[in-house]
Amino acid sequence: MYKKNNLVSSNLILILLFLAFLLVRLLNLQADFPKSLNFYPDELTDEGYKTYSARNMALFKSSALEGDQYIGWIRNSPVSQYIFLLFFNIFGIGYAQARLAGIVFSFLGLIFYYLLIKNAFGKKTALLSAFFLGFSYVYIMYNRLALLESIMIFFLMLSLYFWQKSFKNRFYFSLSMLSFVLAYYTKALALFFIPVFLIMAYMSFKEIELKLTSLKIILIGLASLAVIVFVVPKIVSTALSLIDFRGTLSFPQMLVNLRRLLHNSFFKQTLVISLLSLVYPLVLFYNIFEIRKKVNNLEVLFLAWLVSLIAAFGISWYDPHRYLILFIPCMSFLGAIVLANLHDYPIRKKIMAKSLFMKISVFLWLNSVFIIFLVNVYVVLRDYIHLTKSYYMVVSILASLLLSYLIIILARGRKFNTKYLRRSVVLISLLFIVTNLYPYMSWILSPQYTLIDASRELSLLPKDSVVFGGWAPALCLETELKCFNSGGTKNVDEDAFRRLDVSHLLIGPYDFDEHGAEFMNNPNYNRSISLVKTFNVSDNNIDLYRVNRAVYHGLENG
Repeated sequence: MYKKNNLVSSNLILILLFLAFLLVRLLNLQADFPKSLNFYPDELTDEGYKTYSARNMALFKSSALEGDQYIGWIRNSPVSQYIFLLFFNIFGIGYAQARLAGIVFSFLGLIFYYLLIKNAFGKKTALLSAFFLGFSYVYIMYNRLALLESIMIFFLMLSLYFWQKSFKNRFYFSLSMLSFVLAYYTKALALFFIPVFLIMAYMSFKEIELKLTSLKIILIGLASLAVIVFVVPKIVSTALSLIDFRGTLSFPQMLVNLRRLLHNSFFKQTLVISLLSLVYPLVLFYNIFEIRKKVNNLEVLFLAWLVSLIAAFGISWYDPHRYLILFIPCMSFLGAIVLANLHDYPIRKKIMAKSLFMKISVFLWLNSVFIIFLVNVYVVLRDYIHLTKSYYMVVSILASLLLSYLIIILARGRKFNTKYLRRSVVLISLLFIVTNLYPYMSWILSPQYTLIDASRELSLLPKDSVVFGGWAPALCLETELKCFNSGGTKNVDEDAFRRLDVSHLLIGPYDFDEHGAEFMNNPNYNRSISLVKTFNVSDNNIDLYRVNRAVYHGLENG
């Protein structure tokens, strides 16, 4: 009876935990993205870009409107567009509906993430991993946006989950492969994880004795042909575009990119799991070189995940801050490994005496933590007068101290009582809660709705209005108006106004295409536009101009 009640209580806690994961993502669903994380304009405009094709299909039954040279993401990301379309058809057009897609898939991804780790490491490690991932402030904020990364991560988790199941049933490897392909056709960044998938394939086929029949050979041949024809060219073209993204690939440039990665504020905003990830190599070295423990297959895959990302960002630096959230599932898992298995280490023995390699490893990691501590002390003292601005630095000092204590436990092998180990886990977990709850509550208690308010004001325009500009897809998401993006090299010709029958022009400070202002300053078009209103979206002024259709039609005829 006791065991049964304990099981019910455990399941109830698990359900409540996952409901909390869902709740923190649903609150203030239509609010602006927090300014503290908004380093690039992408978070303000990309929701419009990423849902552009789906919105057109929902409203106008076509992903590409007549005369439009910008077709959105229907070719590069068809999976995401049909997912957004499904939500639009069920719930209607708008920011809440689009963001709901990201929330639902991020929540499903958390469920498979938990199941995946539970099957390999047990409930404790799975709960800690899900806890770190589910309550990560940065991860929550990006899960709430109508973007592609959360959906892609869901398919990656699904792929890993099916791969894990494939050791008992070969059919699941096919589902794992399918899930990875869906991740790739959700967002091409899944290309970064090809090394992980190849390792998965190697592990699976190493364990399976293949008995090929004629039918299986034909099916494998057809599948291989389909991959060669449809997938390989896209992978090659994507890889080449990534390499050329910041110019010619070179070793010095890779070092510059890696330096930018290490100095990125993302790691300050994911402080606790970043620091715990620093401890993980010490645990890994201990398992391999001290007790000769075999590394779990899933552990290998998450390590490959981490290394693949570091290599990818070294080869090609991507500016948008949100791409770094791909590190969070991996770091959450590695941090959970450190905390969940403290009691398993033979701390009554002095493990330092066994190998020179372990001594060197411990020395390097202890010094790294000490350097982190000194740097943070310096920064806080330097900004002492503005202590509120140094919030993360103060917390990182505490984190460095706790981390040092944790490493000393692992490295010195002293006879610490079990209660001290538990206190370490509790203290670090509380530190994680504080560092993530503080910015989350700051945002939740004072939300702003400037983006959705501006979009709803646009819905008051006449129904036959056609809105044009780099901000048009984002600000028209709450409307049923036709809108056209002037992004990149699309829709930037001088015939665009006439061809698209533009009635209104949006010009903002972060026009990606940089062509909206050119239209406004073009003498042929300047006399056809007049300022109607200026919207303030998250401290960015966006001007709405009325375009006199008769003038530019007259220009063409003249």
